[in-house]
Amino acid sequence: QLENYFTKIFGKNLEEMVELSPLTWLPLIPVIALGTSIDLSRDIVSASSANAFESCGEFISNLGFLTVQAGTVAVAVIWGVWNFWKMVEIKNMLIPTLVRDAGGAPGEDTAVLLPPRYEDEQQMAQFNSSPFPVNLIESIWGKPARNIQEQLFGAAGRKGKEIYSNSIKCNVWLVVAQLVFITTQIVARDLSALSQGLPASVREPEMVPLELAVYGFFAALLVGQLWLVPKTFLDFSKVTSIEKFIEADVLTEACLIDGQCEIDLDEDEGEEDFTPNGEGQEVSKRSGEWSGRELMG
Repeated sequence: QLENYFTKIFGKNLEEMVELSPLTWLPLIPVIALGTSIDLSRDIVSASSANAFESCGEFISNLGFLTVQAGTVAVAVIWGVWNFWKMVEIKNMLIPTLVRDAGGAPGEDTAVLLPPRYEDEQQMAQFNSSPFPVNLIESIWGKPARNIQEQLFGAAGRKGKEIYSNSIKCNVWLVVAQLVFITTQIVARDLSALSQGLPASVREPEMVPLELAVYGFFAALLVGQLWLVPKTFLDFSKVTSIEKFIEADVLTEACLIDGQCEIDLDEDEGEEDFTPNGEGQEVSKRSGEWSGRELMG
């Protein structure tokens, strides 16, 4: 039943991640518009146009364009690394620590499963997932935490799940948009021009090798960022679906599929009771609770 539960959680979160709403694309419009400005200034429709080589070299000689592109790539990479770090830090507080003791007789190593770190008041007091200046940004949309697990999201509080769901989603699409533009509109065009011996239509042939190297480096950074996305997504799904964030409807459906488990979802038996505010059910329960300890199995 545990596998059924997480399969449904991952599927539900993935559906939300890939959904493209106007608000997702809105921040990308200035980036896309800027990216096509150089081509449009030379009446170039796309990188496959007959006169496309005229722009080769100008993507790096135009310092304004280069600065904006470099800044956008830097923001996308730092943003993605931040999402990854935040989810790892929260997950480490929720997941118990497995300590192995090799001091016994040969072949008789033992292991001790320590409780989650968030249960330790001292570690909770020292934990800070919202250092300056990120805490200022999170506090714009955040709300006070209602339980100890929401406190792990720092200044985001009870809005942590919603904020970081949107944060991961927007970051992924920004990275994808930048990567597609850089590889198809700049890198591929420069490679084609070099393979043809830099035709006469190239206005700045001396800049093409440098342009290819710089934007190839940008593309490599973005690919590296995409490599982190699956790990970030899985950690996000875990920290927002265990302990105090167990989703009762998904859990019930997972148990019905399994047909073997009996889990009491009565909130009256829980350690803490919460009233959903239209932001999704949050059920804390003592009987049949699936927690971070299950993830160690």
